[in-house]
Amino acid sequence: MLVARVVNLSRLIEDLKQAGLWIYAVEPSAPQEFTAIDMTGPIAFVFGGEAGGIRQGVAQKCDGLFRIPMKGKVESLNVSAAVAVTLFEGVRQRSPERQAR
Repeated sequence: MLVARVVNLSRLIEDLKQAGLWIYAVEPSAPQEFTAIDMTGPIAFVFGGEAGGIRQGVAQKCDGLFRIPMKGKVESLNVSAAVAVTLFEGVRQRSPERQAR
């Protein structure tokens, strides 16, 4: 797994798309849940800052948005927890047991 921290995220997204990756951003207001995203192929995730989230221009460059459903009054997880939940789902989807279906 590669991790990138860049100055120009929009340019990185375009480069990753040209390399054949699907780009998804985590957004609490997105209609689609994280479990609905196909994470079995080449994919990259964009996680926003805990205070400001993802800029609208960056979100628009992504192939899609997804959310991690929350209960109660908390609207979103902190970034490290959101990364952990998302990557766990990716591992689950790529597990040999699931691929055998």
